[in-house]
Amino acid sequence: MNVASDDPKMTNSREDVLAVEAAINLLVQGLNKADISSITDLVMDTTLLLPPARPTSRGQAVIKVWRNIAIGQEGIGMMSTQMDTIAEGVIRDVGTLSMRLRQSGERSLFRYAMLWQRVGHEWKLATMIWNREPAAGQRQGQGQGQGGTASFTEM
Repeated sequence: MNVASDDPKMTNSREDVLAVEAAINLLVQGLNKADISSITDLVMDTTLLLPPARPTSRGQAVIKVWRNIAIGQEGIGMMSTQMDTIAEGVIRDVGTLSMRLRQSGERSLFRYAMLWQRVGHEWKLATMIWNREPAAGQRQGQGQGQGGTASFTEM
């Protein structure tokens, strides 16, 4: 995972990165267990959630979206591919999100980007956006309703 910045003034400590990784793990575990109360502290009043083909959610409305995801999905996994500092107290995480529909077992693969902001001594989710990964052989924008498959370690 890349945690570097070209600007030496814009660095977060290794402990900050580990704290963000722990927050991501908490999010995934809470969604997989449908234990939404365990992840509400990750949300700020200004948190934005931008899911594919859905309206943007802000603040506590994010919790409702997560509750709906937890009800309809299972086997949620996130794999970070790049984590870097974009400002003091702000970390960007980019990676792959995988989830399986509870009813059909169909697995979908998404790309995500999250911004995490340090508030006091805690890391909070500032923004999360994700888009469906195109199926093999498709360009982005074609067949957005079709999901890909992946071998994932679920958290």
